[in-house]
Amino acid sequence: MDIIRMHEKEGFVNPRGVTVKELYNVEATKIMNLTLRPGDHVPHHNVPVHVFFYIVEGTGTLQIGEEKAVVTEKDIIPCPPGTTMALWADQGVAFSVLNVKSPRY
Repeated sequence: MDIIRMHEKEGFVNPRGVTVKELYNVEATKIMNLTLRPGDHVPHHNVPVHVFFYIVEGTGTLQIGEEKAVVTEKDIIPCPPGTTMALWADQGVAFSVLNVKSPRY
C-alpha cells in the first residue's frame, strides 16, 4: 500500500511564486498541492480536463468561470473542462489546496 504523506513531499516554487507539490501522477489522475501565502494568486487560466479543488487549509477566493466565492477548509469545488479558473490567498492566511485533474494533462 502506498501512503502519500503530503507534509513529507518536497515542493518547488513555480513561476507564479506558488509552492507546488506533485502528490500523485498516473495516466488517469494528477494531484497537486498548491500552497499560497497571503497575497499570492494563481492567474486566470483554462484547463481542458475535469478538475476539482479540495481546500486543505486556510481560506481564499476561487473563481470558476464567472462565479467567484470565498472557500474554506474541507470545501470541494468541481470545475468542468474548458472553464477558466483562478485562485487568490486574499483572506489574510495561507491557503492550501489540492488540485485534482482527470485525466492528467
